[in-house]
Amino acid sequence: MNQAIYEEILRATHRLDAGETALAARDLLAIKNRTYDIKFPGMKAREYIPISSDVNAGAEAIAYHQYSQYGAAKIISKNATDIPRVDVSKAEFTSPVKTLGAAYGMEWHELKRAAVSGLSVVEMRAKAARRAIEQGIDDVMSVGDEPSGLEGFINHSAVHVGTATYGATSGNSALENYTEMSALVTLIMNQTKGVHVPTDIIMPIANYQFIATQPWATTASDLTVLEFFKRNHPGVNVSAWHRLENAGANGTDERMICYAKDPEVIEGQLPLDFEQLPPEAHGLEMVINCLARVGGVQVRYPLAIEYLDGI
Repeated sequence: MNQAIYEEILRATHRLDAGETALAARDLLAIKNRTYDIKFPGMKAREYIPISSDVNAGAEAIAYHQYSQYGAAKIISKNATDIPRVDVSKAEFTSPVKTLGAAYGMEWHELKRAAVSGLSVVEMRAKAARRAIEQGIDDVMSVGDEPSGLEGFINHSAVHVGTATYGATSGNSALENYTEMSALVTLIMNQTKGVHVPTDIIMPIANYQFIATQPWATTASDLTVLEFFKRNHPGVNVSAWHRLENAGANGTDERMICYAKDPEVIEGQLPLDFEQLPPEAHGLEMVINCLARVGGVQVRYPLAIEYLDGI
């Protein structure tokens, strides 16, 4: 939407002279455009989950499939008729698409004042609306929304939940903490027959900080458990996420996630990212509605993801 359209809306709905209208429209449009550029470093879902916006924004549901591969080759004779078959089983699931909404506005006297001092307060409201929508997206992608039937990344019903062998990270030896992480990588490679290789391990912040400072050797050493793990698993990123604190199935245990960050394995559905609708006049106030459309997280290859509780 360009400035001319904003001026037309303002002239039709508010008693502003030509100069005030042009300035207010310019500032309002600038605020709207700047709102799209805001970054929210504390919200990690987009960082950890491949996001797709391929589905039409008006869709009410998204169908997807989960796959399991089975069968193996074997040595056969020259005239064999019993060649082993391999196949793929497929289960279809449907995920609903829901709308997130937030709005901000400005009153008539604020538009008048904008001609002199700009719309600083309105800009703060616009940023608040942007943050509210982004927080909603992050919440749904992270933990889903059970009443709406939306699944999230850290508690998806299709993912297996294991229990830590050695218990809490802070009470373990360096070898035990290393073994716990390494075993997760091996588990996924084994249960997917090497088709999927883990790319990421995510854990709570306190656990991450512990292995990042825990010496690998009992004698003086510059090498930590985290550094030793990365040396032996150079293709696996290790990071921290506050959402994994008390994320275990019992609501109190810490959770670690090991997975292949691949859109074929896991994908967050965002048919409509943050969007601001044209301003609407409500009495002496101008209101801008903001929307997003979310479809939660789809897990297509559950064996390529593993939860580990009780770390």
